[in-house]
Formats: sequence, structure tokens, C-alpha cells
Amino acid sequence: MSAGRSRKLQVATFASAPAALTARAASARCYTRAVPTDPNKPVYYRKQVPLFRLIDKMKLWPSRRGLLHGIKEFEVLGPTRARLTTHCGKTMIVRDSKTSRSARWLRNKLFFEACPECRIPEWKLQKYAATKFKRGYGSFLREEDRKE
Repeated sequence: MSAGRSRKLQVATFASAPAALTARAASARCYTRAVPTDPNKPVYYRKQVPLFRLIDKMKLWPSRRGLLHGIKEFEVLGPTRARLTTHCGKTMIVRDSKTSRSARWLRNKLFFEACPECRIPEWKLQKYAATKFKRGYGSFLREEDRKE
């Protein structure tokens, strides 16, 4: 089903709903999961962003074998250490560094395949592929820039 058709169906559903039902409540009844944003739209980040901010935002981890894992939990243990748990159940302690192997692999998108056990959605892989890292342009991923 194309995106245009699904929108028409949702609009028709909203039109037939009672007037007291808001659009938010009606969208909660929808059983199809929408993609958060356009996966092909480029998102820009600064090139030398600290690794912890990047991991916390992207929720992806490149292993040394070349698998791209999805992150289920990310807990900062100190200024330079964190514990991350992947969706496939692996737990590891990582070090914060802008120039580490994992930071370079995330910036340069070096991975052979996505982990089959983590089951990373296709839209997330497309969004990751469209992400661009620039030296003079993009988000710093600061705490005060977050939208809550």
C-alpha cells in the first residue's frame, strides 16, 4: 500500500470518528507504525562529537567483527566509561573518545551487515545511511539542544 493511499484511509477514518475524538487519540488507534521521519532526509552532525552523545542519539554500535548492533540500554558510569546493552543481549563497557575505532566506524559508516539478532528496522538503516558528518556544520548534540 503506498503512502498516499494510507493517508487517504487515515483521513477517512478521522472524518468518520466522533467530533469529541481528537486527532491524537485517533492516531493512537491506528495499528500501523509510521516511520518517525523521512529516512532519506539527511541529518547533519558535527564530525568531532563525543562518542557517548553520538551513541545515545543513534542507538547503534559497530562491533569489531563489522556487525552493526542496535542498543537497548545505555548507562554512563563515569566521565569516560559507559555500559551498553544490545538488543541481542551482549553487554560491554565502552570508553568515550572522539577518535576511537567505534567513533570512526560510526562516522564513516563502516559495517558489513546489521546484526540479525538485533533486528534493526530498515528505516533506521536508511536514516543512518543518509546521516552526514561535517566539520563546520551540524548539531553538536548538546544536552540543552534536546527536545523533551
